[in-house]
Amino acid sequence: MEIYGSLATNLAAALQSANRLRNRPVYTGTLEFWDNLVTSAYQKLAEQPESELVGIRKQIAELEQILSERRDAPPLQTPSSAGGDETSVVQ
Repeated sequence: MEIYGSLATNLAAALQSANRLRNRPVYTGTLEFWDNLVTSAYQKLAEQPESELVGIRKQIAELEQILSERRDAPPLQTPSSAGGDETSVVQ
């Protein structure tokens, strides 16, 4: 996954979105992006000195908690605007 901008900025934006959308449906693609961001963050943690990543661990833990809560919720089905196909979203 290629990240544009700093890891901390991307995690902060993902957390802001995840908190804003709490208890609301989210497309599975969004969840996959957030999940990939967590994976990338762990990779970065392994590569960088601890002193450079002070706030990152807390952000990762918060985003993982939100993702865990969403995985436990049943998926919703909503009609797509293109042709009536259904696109899976998660509550």
